[in-house]
Amino acid sequence: ELGNEQLLTDAYRAVIMQASYGGNREIVNYFYEKDIEVAKRRGDRFEEAMVYNGLGYNHCASEDYTNANNYFNHAMKIFHQMGLSDYIIETFYNMAINCIMAAEYDNATMYLEKTLYLLNINKKNSLRVCNISKVMGMIALSTFYQGRVYSTKNYLMQDGQFLDYITDNDADRNNNYLWDDDLFLYHICQALLNNYNGEYEEAME
Repeated sequence: ELGNEQLLTDAYRAVIMQASYGGNREIVNYFYEKDIEVAKRRGDRFEEAMVYNGLGYNHCASEDYTNANNYFNHAMKIFHQMGLSDYIIETFYNMAINCIMAAEYDNATMYLEKTLYLLNINKKNSLRVCNISKVMGMIALSTFYQGRVYSTKNYLMQDGQFLDYITDNDADRNNNYLWDDDLFLYHICQALLNNYNGEYEEAME
């Protein structure tokens, strides 16, 4: 019986992955819901929470931000009950992305600052989904759209220092591509600040 349930879970995951690549959001949601049914029957709380995170991400991509947040909250509750700090941090990050997409910058900044705080107290420089420099860059972006330019400058300065250290000290320079998103976000935020300050030529650079 348990073997059959695992086969179902594996099959659902395969379909979800294929449908995600094809942009078939409704099919993804359908099979996520089927996967949750299996997870609940098995009493697999971790799998259930991971599916909720997946549903949240999928609804965010579909611009259904309210339901996305609800699913992330379901995932957060389970991860908190299980004491899984890495997944709690990751879910805060997902909630922040959802808020940025919805242009809810106050909440986005709150979730990102929680993400950064938890990374720091756990002495981590990365999540499965991003590096700490990307989190700082996203806070810089979010605070800029809040009109908190001083905070933007502060986070961007920290972000730049971290990126300089990483790109200068990475033993394998071929790994610098791993920081492409972080560097892109840093330069976008710097351009926004330059434009804000009337430094239009510097912004174009």
